[in-house]
Amino acid sequence: MVRGLDYYTNTVFEVTSSGLGSQDAVGAGGRYNDLIRCLGGPSITAIGFALGIERIMLVLGKGQATKNIRVFVATVDESLKPQAVKLLHQLRAEGLSSDTGYIKKSLKGQLRYAQKEGAKFVVILGESELKEGCLMLRDMDAATQQKIKKQDLISKIKR
Repeated sequence: MVRGLDYYTNTVFEVTSSGLGSQDAVGAGGRYNDLIRCLGGPSITAIGFALGIERIMLVLGKGQATKNIRVFVATVDESLKPQAVKLLHQLRAEGLSSDTGYIKKSLKGQLRYAQKEGAKFVVILGESELKEGCLMLRDMDAATQQKIKKQDLISKIKR
């Protein structure tokens, strides 16, 4: 068995799954008693292993778990991220599966990401709407969008 470099000695193991195709390793490891010495350190015996979290999720059938987002919170401007995170916390406290983008993207890019993740609604935070105490609520299935009062958001989404 080959696990990358030839630094293993004695015991080597690999856990595989037939459901992953040609890249079927879920985890692997073994003893590598000479590795530290080969790298210039003292002669110390060692063991190690690695697990692939994404592969474990695929094997367990949880690879599509993020596709159940009910609400995605998007921002018109990056400076509104703190408000988005606060709103995200409120939505989750109400038991609503929700998320936001963590990488800087345009509004169009955020909407594409929300659609890819299967979000039913997108809450769009804009500077002028927030000053009015409002939000834009986009229904992704109906492709409609409306301005609503911030305090009405939870009831509209739960309907």
